[in-house]
Amino acid sequence: MFAHKESKTITFGQEIRYDPSHPDIEERERICREAEQQMHDLYERACRKHP
Repeated sequence: MFAHKESKTITFGQEIRYDPSHPDIEERERICREAEQQMHDLYERACRKHP
């Protein structure tokens, strides 16, 4: 999720599913990486849309 203060919008990224077949630590790290990447992508998209 990304909240853009100037445009007063909230944008949601794609769902990230937990995979219980992988070790907990690896899944936690993967989910964090994916969430951070989505936040970065949402920020970049918002900045291009509302310079």
